[in-house]
Amino acid sequence: MNTSVIHIPTSFQFILQEPTERVRAHTLAAILQAEGYKVGLYTSPHLVDFRERIKVNGEMISEQEVIDFVEQERAFFEPLHPSFL
Repeated sequence: MNTSVIHIPTSFQFILQEPTERVRAHTLAAILQAEGYKVGLYTSPHLVDFRERIKVNGEMISEQEVIDFVEQERAFFEPLHPSFL
């Protein structure tokens, strides 16, 4: 399988820039998706649901995908004492 990844960083360094960066990221994701690419988009922060941060082709990942990932990587997360474990 030939997979190409384009990483478009967005940050929350300056709160005044964040909405503009988010719009740019979503716009570019929409353009790439319209061209037939499978597009993963990670933005931060979320407003209501953590899953808002992670979208594939415009769709939030499922709750089960988050649960499976956290369970699979539990050994990594536990020493960090996150609020979600």
